[in-house]
Amino acid sequence: MMLEHFIAYLRASLAASRATQGTVAQEAKLLRDYLALIRIRMGERLHYMVDVDPELETMPLAPMLLQPVVENAIKHGLEPKIEGGRLLVRLERRGARMLATIEDDGMGFRPSAGAGVGLSNLREGLAVLYDGDAHVRIEERSPGTAVLIDLPLPRPS
Repeated sequence: MMLEHFIAYLRASLAASRATQGTVAQEAKLLRDYLALIRIRMGERLHYMVDVDPELETMPLAPMLLQPVVENAIKHGLEPKIEGGRLLVRLERRGARMLATIEDDGMGFRPSAGAGVGLSNLREGLAVLYDGDAHVRIEERSPGTAVLIDLPLPRPS
């Protein structure tokens, strides 16, 4: 089982690293494979859900856009917490936009974490990919943290 998830994750991440464009469905699969691997390592300490609006599955999305945010949630939020916790990745349509929410009930937000390299790289990448029309917001939750990524959907041709 672990080997199957590992192979699927490696194949998907290798393909994603070479691609210039992917889809929401491809990103969701990559995240599910990654989280299945982490679940094997963390055991019952990790509970997760990747929830994607079916209407968004074929929408274009830059490969591995959400991966670093999910990794940060695990590394900084859930791994340090003795009892672990829950991670929710949700992609939903909001009119002509897509909202990606990565939310954990882990250790919570540390003010210095807002200026981290991962989030800084994400913001820079989004600015280039979406001409400044994408936004990242970090929210402190009780408990935990949420990262909300607001992206424009492609206009119908």
